[in-house]
Amino acid sequence: MSKFIKNNFFKAISSLVKSEEKDSSKNLESDKKEVNQEVSFQNSKIPKKIWKKEYNPLRKIVLWGWDGDDNPSFVIFYGKHEFKNIESGRESIDNILEDDVKYTSYAIFKGQEGHLPSFQAIKIIEESGYGYNRNKDNSPEMYFKKGIKYDWYWNVDKKYLVKEFKNLEPEDQVVFPYFVSQSHEEYVEKIEKQGIKFSDFRLAKNPNEVLKLNEQFTKYYEIINDMMSYDNLYIRRKRLNELLNMNPPKEVYNLLLNIGSTELISGLFLELARRNNPILIEEAKTLIESKIKWAEDNYIKGVKRCANIYLNALDKKLKADRIEWIRKSLSDMDLNIIKINGKDIPSDKIIEGSAYRKYAVSGFLMDYYGTYDYEQGKYVEYEAPKRYKEGKYTDGRILKLIDFKNTIQESEIYGLADVIGKIAYYLDAPRLTYYFKGSARTKQLKYFHRYIRRIINSYAESDPDKFMEAMKQLLTSYTEHDYVCKFHGNFQFNEFIKYYLYYDFKEKPPVGWDNWYEREIWMSNDQLMRLEGRYEFMKEIWDNHLDVVVDIAIKSKVNQIVKACYYILKDSPNRDAFIENMSYKQLINLTLVPYKPLAEMFRNILEDKLNNLNTFEAELMISLIGCPDKKMQELAMEFFNRTQGLFSPSDTADLLFLDNIDKWKDLFKQNLFSLEKEQYVEFIRYIINNANKFKEAEINLPENIRNMLSMSTDQIKHISNIEKTTLLIELISLLIQGKKVSEWMETFIEEIIFAFSYEELESLLKDITIEPAKSSISSRNRQVISVLESIKNRKLLSDSEIISILETGTSKMIKMLFSIITQNTEELNNRFSTLLIMLESEVTVLNKKVEEIFDNMPQEKQKKLHGIIIDSPVFRTYSFGLEKLNEIYGDLIPEEFIIQMLEHTSPDVKAYISDKTNEILDNLGNGNEKIFMYYIKTLLLLPNRISKSKERVYKTIPRFVNKHKDKLEEVENMLLDIGGSNIIMDSERALIVLAKIRGEVM
Repeated sequence: MSKFIKNNFFKAISSLVKSEEKDSSKNLESDKKEVNQEVSFQNSKIPKKIWKKEYNPLRKIVLWGWDGDDNPSFVIFYGKHEFKNIESGRESIDNILEDDVKYTSYAIFKGQEGHLPSFQAIKIIEESGYGYNRNKDNSPEMYFKKGIKYDWYWNVDKKYLVKEFKNLEPEDQVVFPYFVSQSHEEYVEKIEKQGIKFSDFRLAKNPNEVLKLNEQFTKYYEIINDMMSYDNLYIRRKRLNELLNMNPPKEVYNLLLNIGSTELISGLFLELARRNNPILIEEAKTLIESKIKWAEDNYIKGVKRCANIYLNALDKKLKADRIEWIRKSLSDMDLNIIKINGKDIPSDKIIEGSAYRKYAVSGFLMDYYGTYDYEQGKYVEYEAPKRYKEGKYTDGRILKLIDFKNTIQESEIYGLADVIGKIAYYLDAPRLTYYFKGSARTKQLKYFHRYIRRIINSYAESDPDKFMEAMKQLLTSYTEHDYVCKFHGNFQFNEFIKYYLYYDFKEKPPVGWDNWYEREIWMSNDQLMRLEGRYEFMKEIWDNHLDVVVDIAIKSKVNQIVKACYYILKDSPNRDAFIENMSYKQLINLTLVPYKPLAEMFRNILEDKLNNLNTFEAELMISLIGCPDKKMQELAMEFFNRTQGLFSPSDTADLLFLDNIDKWKDLFKQNLFSLEKEQYVEFIRYIINNANKFKEAEINLPENIRNMLSMSTDQIKHISNIEKTTLLIELISLLIQGKKVSEWMETFIEEIIFAFSYEELESLLKDITIEPAKSSISSRNRQVISVLESIKNRKLLSDSEIISILETGTSKMIKMLFSIITQNTEELNNRFSTLLIMLESEVTVLNKKVEEIFDNMPQEKQKKLHGIIIDSPVFRTYSFGLEKLNEIYGDLIPEEFIIQMLEHTSPDVKAYISDKTNEILDNLGNGNEKIFMYYIKTLLLLPNRISKSKERVYKTIPRFVNKHKDKLEEVENMLLDIGGSNIIMDSERALIVLAKIRGEVM
């Protein structure tokens, strides 16, 4: 571990411990504060005098004006609100605030090019730290918060000093009553009377001197004033929504665009996008394309980003594209760590929440590492190496916060409650939690927590269905490894679990050194697991969505979540009515959850239902036998035997949905083969009508079940002709529609169709019109359609169709192909390529059919086909051709066949012709002069590249001539012809042999 990491260890551990203790309680308080902001705003002119916190509140007065370039600007006065010193008997009351506040400092925030400045987070620091960071006169200074850190003391970056912040001299400090409302004019009048002078700034008597609203827009004045100058972001946002609810004229929107800050304009575009209001669509397009200089680049990018979200939200295609992108890229938000401290982490390794916490407190997750440079006398920082899997939201080092925030904003605007729920999970799981905490970004983590929580809470208020959609996605995403503390399996510090499922739990850990042991016990034991009863957020919503609660309980892997679902289902006032209408599958699945009280409760409910049933219910039976629990399966068979169970055709088909159907194959077989005529047709119709359901469930049947289905298709032969025609029409319609179905179902449909004989299909198809198939149909379905069209039109299939069927068709389809071939033998006599395909296939009956056709062919056609057969690279095919050579031609093999055989790729064929010619040459034709002369002429006239045995022929010629002198003249003429050839090698050899035989014979 580097020195830099070591030196930061205690800071990091302190920060994490504090955050684990305070986050949940503070977040609850902050949410209540947000919920009550409206009340606070309404009563802002009569605030409470009692202050219960341990520090003095800082009061602010925001006043309007202009800078030296007449840009709209603000001056904000700051003052610490002191407590009254009140004696009550012998006790001192020290939490009542003074009536007045003395404002001791101010800061000027200037706009640019006619636009107001944005409100940035600031901090007034009275002491800036130790050593070189310490202020010389200890006077307060103001910093933008992004430039300061607190590590036991304030560590400040002078780049972020607010230079326009001024401390007032004692004689210039101004006092205003706090609990009595003051107008802008009254503030300005007193400040001017006090003689306070500002550098490069002048006050406006009232905000409308800056806004310049006409009388017709007077009703919007107060809202716009608050919206632009109120120091609380929540109130500014609330007032913006109030303004939009009033549906103001276009001139008001133009005013906001012309004078508003980047923050206001960004918020305006987002709110309009949420409302699908196109009033500023042209202005948004113009703004995106324009070069803006009235704010810093980062703020301008933010404005343009929000304008782009607005445009996307109003365009159906762009919106659909963005939603698709968000869903496709969502998993990239969950940072997957692949390397830590220089070591690779296996992709299949599961990292516990406690391990992530250890990485964070050890400094391994910081953005920058460092070491002390003794030459420079200071710490030198350098970027941390890549440690995350690169994706849409990270470059491998850091999270792309703007993209992260953009996705949240878009998801909120597009109403993607499930996406919001998933993002909430990512933020509450250890990967992102400790990314933020480990890189000193705890404030940003809290910001995103508040943001997501506010969105989900808005669903609770306006759209409970969306709230539960978000809850389902959130609560079913946690794994048992996703706790965010050092204690294994302890989820009490996972904010969203505690907030939404244990909202009413307010207990805090013991504090103080005297209670350290009790505190350790409290922290190490998950307090959520000891609670009994209901604590969830907005209980009435959960009561009205018990079906979602059941889904969460079934799918969740975390006991703290399932436990909360248990008490909701146990104590909900809607419990009895809901349980009465629950599906058997839900009941059974609830008996399998790992949280025993919930499993036992629903096991008892299920057993009571079973005991009260005296008639067989197939749905219940199928659900029970599909359960992996042996006790459930035993209950199923007891129920089946007690009620003398019998499955209908559709119930029998439903058995195919069982994951464990192999275990119940005998039950399936018994019911399948007991179906008679119309029942079997009903079984088939149920399967094809639920093709999508089987496909979506990804049902993949084992081989033995497929075989049963195949064997059962023989039952189709016994139904009436009307039923056969109707069923065939339905099956053909399904095939030509191009609907995607499971592979086993395609096979089953094919085998049903070809369970009919050729004659039956021919008869049935006479009255059936086969429409052109869609281009998207599968190759198997196209094969079936091709076969049916072939039967209907009494024509052979194309060669490519035959090849396809031979390669992938079922035995029944190949059998039907043979019937088609048998019925179209005349056409086949002229289809040599088809005959070759049949002979090359591994189907014996097709091989025999070709042999039969070959034997009965006229000689001319036979010879042509024979050459094609010999040329085949397939052993069984060319073997048949060689066999027929001896049978038809004997030793006198046609010249063209010899050439083919010498060029053949198979060594068997080459060996055959080589042996044949060698025998003829060696035995001088076995006394047959004609055969010998035929072979030497044929071989010598062949190209050298084909015939490798010419030397052997030339050596044999003299022997032949000596024996058969009557052939001398014929041989001489042949050699003279070759000797006149322009091929030197052949010419020389021929003339040499000619000279030799003339010398020997003469």
